[in-house]
Amino acid sequence: MGRALLFIYNLLAPLIGIAYLLVFFLSPRRKLLKTLKAELPERFASVAYPKAEKCIWIHASSIGEVKALKFFIDELKKRSSAKILITTTTKSGKAEAEKITDLAFLSPLDFPRALRKFLEHFKPSVLFIMETEIWPNLITAVSYTH
Repeated sequence: MGRALLFIYNLLAPLIGIAYLLVFFLSPRRKLLKTLKAELPERFASVAYPKAEKCIWIHASSIGEVKALKFFIDELKKRSSAKILITTTTKSGKAEAEKITDLAFLSPLDFPRALRKFLEHFKPSVLFIMETEIWPNLITAVSYTH
Protein backbone atom coordinates (compact mmCIF):
# COMPACT_ATOMS: atom_id res chain seq x y z
CA MET A 1 0.00 0.00 0.00
CA GLY A 2 1.40 3.38 -0.89
CA ARG A 3 2.23 5.89 1.81
CA ALA A 4 -0.49 8.28 0.57
CA LEU A 5 -3.19 5.61 0.81
CA LEU A 6 -1.97 4.54 4.23
CA PHE A 7 -2.11 8.18 5.35
CA ILE A 8 -5.71 8.51 4.12
CA TYR A 9 -6.63 5.20 5.75
CA ASN A 10 -5.18 6.42 9.07
CA LEU A 11 -7.16 9.66 8.80
CA LEU A 12 -10.43 7.86 8.10
CA ALA A 13 -10.05 4.88 10.46
CA PRO A 14 -10.62 6.85 13.69
CA LEU A 15 -13.69 8.53 12.19
CA ILE A 16 -15.11 5.15 11.22
CA GLY A 17 -14.26 3.89 14.71
CA ILE A 18 -16.20 6.76 16.28
CA ALA A 19 -19.19 6.02 14.06
CA TYR A 20 -18.95 2.37 15.09
CA LEU A 21 -18.90 3.36 18.77
CA LEU A 22 -21.99 5.50 18.27
CA VAL A 23 -23.84 2.42 17.05
CA PHE A 24 -23.04 0.75 20.37
CA PHE A 25 -24.03 3.78 22.44
CA LEU A 26 -27.29 4.26 20.56
CA SER A 27 -28.15 0.58 20.50
CA PRO A 28 -31.09 -0.48 22.65
CA ARG A 29 -29.09 -3.63 23.40
CA ARG A 30 -26.92 -2.49 26.31
CA LYS A 31 -25.20 -5.88 26.32
CA LEU A 32 -23.29 -4.80 23.20
CA LEU A 33 -21.93 -1.75 25.02
CA LYS A 34 -20.85 -3.88 28.00
CA THR A 35 -19.08 -6.30 25.64
CA LEU A 36 -17.29 -3.48 23.87
CA LYS A 37 -16.18 -1.91 27.14
CA ALA A 38 -14.71 -5.23 28.29
CA GLU A 39 -12.82 -5.67 25.01
CA LEU A 40 -11.28 -2.19 24.71
CA PRO A 41 -8.12 -2.75 26.81
CA GLU A 42 -7.21 -5.79 24.71
CA ARG A 43 -8.09 -3.98 21.46
CA PHE A 44 -5.70 -1.17 22.38
CA ALA A 45 -3.00 -3.62 23.56
CA SER A 46 -3.30 -2.24 27.09
CA VAL A 47 -3.33 -5.51 29.00
CA ALA A 48 -0.60 -7.36 30.87
CA TYR A 49 0.52 -9.90 28.31
CA PRO A 50 2.58 -12.94 29.33
CA LYS A 51 6.21 -13.15 28.24
CA ALA A 52 6.49 -14.73 24.79
CA GLU A 53 9.10 -12.99 22.65
CA LYS A 54 9.95 -14.41 19.23
CA CYS A 55 6.69 -16.33 19.07
CA ILE A 56 4.87 -17.46 15.94
CA TRP A 57 1.87 -15.17 15.44
CA ILE A 58 -1.22 -16.38 13.61
CA HIS A 59 -4.15 -14.07 12.99
CA ALA A 60 -7.48 -15.80 12.36
CA SER A 61 -10.55 -13.66 12.05
CA SER A 62 -13.18 -15.87 13.64
CA ILE A 63 -14.05 -19.24 15.14
CA GLY A 64 -14.22 -21.04 11.79
CA GLU A 65 -10.71 -19.96 10.84
CA VAL A 66 -9.39 -20.97 14.26
CA LYS A 67 -10.94 -24.42 13.90
CA ALA A 68 -9.31 -24.73 10.48
CA LEU A 69 -5.93 -24.03 12.14
CA LYS A 70 -5.94 -27.13 14.36
CA PHE A 71 -3.87 -29.35 12.02
CA PHE A 72 -1.49 -26.47 11.19
CA ILE A 73 -0.93 -25.73 14.90
CA ASP A 74 -0.29 -29.41 15.64
CA GLU A 75 2.36 -29.50 12.90
CA LEU A 76 3.96 -26.25 14.09
CA LYS A 77 4.22 -27.64 17.61
CA LYS A 78 6.02 -30.72 16.25
CA ARG A 79 8.51 -28.64 14.26
CA SER A 80 9.14 -25.62 16.47
CA SER A 81 9.68 -24.90 20.13
CA ALA A 82 8.43 -21.32 19.69
CA LYS A 83 5.28 -20.33 21.48
CA ILE A 84 2.25 -19.90 19.24
CA LEU A 85 0.20 -16.72 19.53
CA ILE A 86 -3.25 -16.60 17.97
CA THR A 87 -5.23 -13.39 17.62
CA THR A 88 -8.82 -13.19 16.47
CA THR A 89 -11.35 -10.47 15.87
CA THR A 90 -14.15 -12.22 17.76
CA LYS A 91 -14.64 -13.43 21.33
CA SER A 92 -15.82 -16.83 20.13
CA GLY A 93 -12.69 -17.14 17.97
CA LYS A 94 -10.55 -16.29 20.99
CA ALA A 95 -12.34 -18.91 23.11
CA GLU A 96 -11.67 -21.53 20.43
CA ALA A 97 -8.02 -20.44 20.12
CA GLU A 98 -7.57 -20.90 23.87
CA LYS A 99 -8.27 -24.61 23.32
CA ILE A 100 -5.25 -25.03 21.04
CA THR A 101 -2.69 -22.54 22.38
CA ASP A 102 -1.76 -20.79 25.61
CA LEU A 103 -1.48 -17.41 23.89
CA ALA A 104 -4.86 -16.33 22.54
CA PHE A 105 -5.98 -12.72 22.41
CA LEU A 106 -8.35 -10.40 20.62
CA SER A 107 -6.41 -8.70 17.86
CA PRO A 108 -5.33 -5.16 18.50
CA LEU A 109 -7.10 -2.52 16.46
CA ASP A 110 -5.42 -1.59 13.21
CA PHE A 111 -4.08 1.61 14.75
CA PRO A 112 -0.33 2.25 14.68
CA ARG A 113 0.02 2.84 18.43
CA ALA A 114 -1.88 -0.30 19.47
CA LEU A 115 0.05 -2.41 16.99
CA ARG A 116 3.38 -0.94 18.07
CA LYS A 117 2.67 -1.82 21.72
CA PHE A 118 1.62 -5.34 20.75
CA LEU A 119 4.66 -5.90 18.52
CA GLU A 120 7.09 -4.44 21.04
CA HIS A 121 5.87 -6.92 23.62
CA PHE A 122 5.69 -10.12 21.58
CA LYS A 123 8.34 -9.48 18.89
CA PRO A 124 6.92 -12.26 16.70
CA SER A 125 9.38 -14.01 14.41
CA VAL A 126 6.72 -14.59 11.77
CA LEU A 127 3.08 -13.68 11.11
CA PHE A 128 0.57 -15.90 9.33
CA ILE A 129 -2.74 -14.32 8.34
CA MET A 130 -5.61 -16.71 7.66
CA GLU A 131 -7.85 -16.03 4.69
CA THR A 132 -7.83 -12.60 3.10
CA GLU A 133 -7.56 -10.20 5.99
CA ILE A 134 -6.29 -6.81 4.93
CA TRP A 135 -5.01 -4.73 7.82
CA PRO A 136 -2.76 -2.04 6.31
CA ASN A 137 -1.14 -0.88 9.56
CA LEU A 138 -0.60 -4.43 10.78
CA ILE A 139 1.12 -5.45 7.57
CA THR A 140 3.17 -2.24 7.50
CA ALA A 141 4.19 -2.50 11.17
CA VAL A 142 5.25 -6.14 10.85
CA SER A 143 7.22 -5.45 7.68
CA TYR A 144 9.19 -2.70 9.46
CA THR A 145 10.07 -4.87 12.46
CA HIS A 146 11.95 -7.41 10.36
